[in-house]
Amino acid sequence: MHDFWAAPEEEKTNEQINLMKNIGLAGTALALMYGVSSWLLALRP
Repeated sequence: MHDFWAAPEEEKTNEQINLMKNIGLAGTALALMYGVSSWLLALRP
């Protein structure tokens, strides 16, 4: 496991930025999956 607390300050900042980007991308993927599935259900007669 990555030792976040022992990392230099610059590396901590980069790791935190990447974590926030990953969380944002995961949230977007979930929202798109939900939106597409509800859209497909709306097309059914």
